[in-house]
Amino acid sequence: MSVSYFLWLELGWSPVRILRFWNWALYRDRVLPLLFPDYVYWGPILLFLYGLPLALQVPYFLLAFSGWSLAFVFIGSYGLPSKK
Repeated sequence: MSVSYFLWLELGWSPVRILRFWNWALYRDRVLPLLFPDYVYWGPILLFLYGLPLALQVPYFLLAFSGWSLAFVFIGSYGLPSKK
């Protein structure tokens, strides 16, 4: 889903162009490289979170999710042309 959003930005907000570009090569080149940092980040975080008392799990999850959101924007937008 997030890859589609960044692809949408890259292709000039055209849903038709996204459907044309969406294929196995795009999945291999854009989605699979995002899965590795996802597992590396969330694996230890979830082990830590599930070890906390229930009252602390939600606040720490929100903190971890906001950190992942910031990191994902930088990871997902890597290689996009810069705006001038």
